[in-house]
Amino acid sequence: STDGWVSGILRIADVLIFVIDLSEDPETQSELLIERITGWRIPIIRKDEGTEKDFTYKPVILAANKSDLPGAEERLKGLKQKYGAVYPVVGISTIRKRGFEELKRVVFENSCIIRVYSKEPGKKPDMDTPFTLPLGSDVLDLAELIHKDFIKNFKYACIWCSAKFSCQKVQKDYILHDRDIVEYHL
Repeated sequence: STDGWVSGILRIADVLIFVIDLSEDPETQSELLIERITGWRIPIIRKDEGTEKDFTYKPVILAANKSDLPGAEERLKGLKQKYGAVYPVVGISTIRKRGFEELKRVVFENSCIIRVYSKEPGKKPDMDTPFTLPLGSDVLDLAELIHKDFIKNFKYACIWCSAKFSCQKVQKDYILHDRDIVEYHL
């Protein structure tokens, strides 16, 4: 049994990471966790249900721990075979500190956020402090995050990275992509 407050925390989380112990029947652990989440009526994303992002659904990642133990590789293979088409499965070892780079990458890919950098006209972009926005955000969403006057005085923006051309002029409804660099003209 789990306290009711846990389901409240899970409802507001961006991503659910189920940590599975590879030393003890990982498939049963996964089934129990998925059953518990479903019982709490927390909708979770399944990779096999399509690729359209819906922010009411929670992405789930299975982090299979203790991948350094004898026999763990075979159990991880079974877990990937059973759930790999439905959820991302990442083998990790907290003792040997393995698999964390892949886990970080998978968490970011499933978090439904993008990183966008700002640039003042005539200056280099600030690549140290990105703005984080929900996937599907546009130029106006970023402008609002930077300063409310940007929206009132907006003329156009220039985009580097996802644009077809370097320094492509775009309008306020242009959808931003991860690692875009945006320069506002007011």
